[in-house]
Amino acid sequence: RVWLHYWLAQVDEMLAVVERLRPVVEREGTAAQRARFFQTLVSANLRRERYRVSAETVQFARRSLQASLETRVDAEVALARFVLAFQLLFHDALDEADATMRAALADAERIGDVTLQARCLTYVMAIQRRRGEVASAEDWATRTLAIATKAKMLGAAAAAEANLAWVAWRRGDTDVTVAARPRMVPPRASNGWTTYEVTNP
Repeated sequence: RVWLHYWLAQVDEMLAVVERLRPVVEREGTAAQRARFFQTLVSANLRRERYRVSAETVQFARRSLQASLETRVDAEVALARFVLAFQLLFHDALDEADATMRAALADAERIGDVTLQARCLTYVMAIQRRRGEVASAEDWATRTLAIATKAKMLGAAAAAEANLAWVAWRRGDTDVTVAARPRMVPPRASNGWTTYEVTNP
């Protein structure tokens, strides 16, 4: 039910469920349950804050990672580390976001989670672009496109194409930029149409 509220952007309803769960999780929850509970708080705040991530949301993500480390389950740790890195990125803590996202990527590679690899690569790539690092953004976009294609993740592949077009634009290669644009829109993603624009960061 929580995730239904998330996808429908029903923040109040989502928070109501969270508050009902909070005393039970705090009193009796396992480490894995606490990790997921804090990730739910992160998701609720993301909707409420419209992805302008607050210090509170970052702290929820840190607590999720702490709890996940107690589980000693690699997949739980990898996911929680990714969630923290994502919050740090949209909190504009780019240096810590970069280091944490790369660590999450290493986790994902170690456990063979291709979907999480694609997600991590996408946001490492985004961090390079936010910094204006053209060569690095190109390298990460190329890696992202390869993994996203393998995982059949159209959104991540489109983001990689968009970043490669941005790289070409920054280098003044307008022919490549224009040629790449039609590939930025997936034919149909499972969550509807997704578009990407090439703009100056």
